[in-house]
Amino acid sequence: MSKQLIHGLHSIEAALLNSGREDFEIFVTDDSLKAIKNKLGKAYDWSRVKINLHSNDLLQSKAQKYFSDNDFRQQRISTNIFLLCNSLEKKDTNDLLKKIDKKEIKKIIVLDNITDVQNAAAILRTCAFYAVDAVIVSTKQEIELNPSFAKIASGAIEFVPIFYVSSLVKIIDILEERNFSCFALTEHAEEKEKINFNSNTLKAFFLGSEDKGLSHAILRKIKFKIRLVPLGKISTLNVHAAATVVMDRYFSKDLDLS
Repeated sequence: MSKQLIHGLHSIEAALLNSGREDFEIFVTDDSLKAIKNKLGKAYDWSRVKINLHSNDLLQSKAQKYFSDNDFRQQRISTNIFLLCNSLEKKDTNDLLKKIDKKEIKKIIVLDNITDVQNAAAILRTCAFYAVDAVIVSTKQEIELNPSFAKIASGAIEFVPIFYVSSLVKIIDILEERNFSCFALTEHAEEKEKINFNSNTLKAFFLGSEDKGLSHAILRKIKFKIRLVPLGKISTLNVHAAATVVMDRYFSKDLDLS
């Protein structure tokens, strides 16, 4: 089974607490070991984790070797700790349908051609905040869950499942057959769509890349189109910022924000 490198204290903490992870091995300095043990508390079972204590220089050297061996972009481990563990099982359309049929999914974000690590990971982190149940992407536009993604997502990969489907267009029919309302976020919507639904409405929002937006096939397929109307001089938002606005506007009713 392939190993995944995770760094960033929040991401490491979430991975160590994930029952779906195993084969834990951390590389750490004395000070960072104290920090992660403090975050996890005295009840955590450290017998499951192989601990490698190193100086900062040796730790950085081992991390760089991992990046090099796996053709990842070289980066410095800022918190002087990184974790190796099993990769999460890749989920497909069948896994998605099983969860929908079990009534475990109500809120979905669909990403069309958003492959930039910074944006995709930041969106996933926001999905975790707004309790999104699933993120759907195309197998043709696969998001690479590399060390940068794991760090930027700040633990969200442990909480928000990503489902890889063969066709985003076909998934629209599949979702609508199961009573989901599908919405396309696009600046080309003719008018601001007024959406009225209660918190129990099954909903899926489709977001496209900043340069191309949603594909024409998706826009032709989805009936409901919404756009964010600017109030100032800037007419567009970064896709992560747009995703945040959408989730806050249409998912925050499900949150206890008191």
